[in-house]
Amino acid sequence: MKTLYLLYVIGFLLASCKKENIATETPMQQQRIKEFDTCNCAANVKGGNEEYIKAIIDGVPVCFDQMPAITDTFANLLSHGYILRDTGNQYYDNVSMIRNAANSNWEFAIYLENTYALSKKYPYNLPRPNSEICEIGEMQINDMSHYISCTWCSENSYNYYAAIFAGGISMTVNSFDNNYFEGTFQGYARTGSGKGVSITNGVFRIRLIVIQSNIDVRNQ
Repeated sequence: MKTLYLLYVIGFLLASCKKENIATETPMQQQRIKEFDTCNCAANVKGGNEEYIKAIIDGVPVCFDQMPAITDTFANLLSHGYILRDTGNQYYDNVSMIRNAANSNWEFAIYLENTYALSKKYPYNLPRPNSEICEIGEMQINDMSHYISCTWCSENSYNYYAAIFAGGISMTVNSFDNNYFEGTFQGYARTGSGKGVSITNGVFRIRLIVIQSNIDVRNQ
């Protein structure tokens, strides 16, 4: 998993530096949305061990506090270092925070790139003026029983996506203390078919595993 993740990082950094009311869904789809509300996230108490991503999605209180079935460290990882090039070194970092709902039907994932999380002054807002070079991010709400490889394709009616830095989602990162990454978020997410959900009162608290790893892409 770690090797695949590093390949993803390399590929990303080398490659680039109808709104529809939820009430129009079928009763079964509405029921699945309400299955989000299957656990009660603990209060965010400083010094506690609670980890979660939670929000109100289309009026439904939602809690994701279960570790997904992912081996290695990808579900709660801050990977950072330098891409070693013949033309000079380039800093990178990547943050991944992934949690499932208690019944495992739904997954919430937050991915951030080039946050400079280890050197930031907290709190800070995303998006914001004068962001870091290639500082981007996204959120996903995934229906685990309907895997779609193309998020924005029209056949995707189950998995929601929002870019953090393109007006879809706004985020405030309040602190990074003892490796706990904490903050709030809100906004709007869509499927590839155009179905949307509003997201309010979002909160995340995940303890990240911090890994320093340089990536050598120099000619041998």
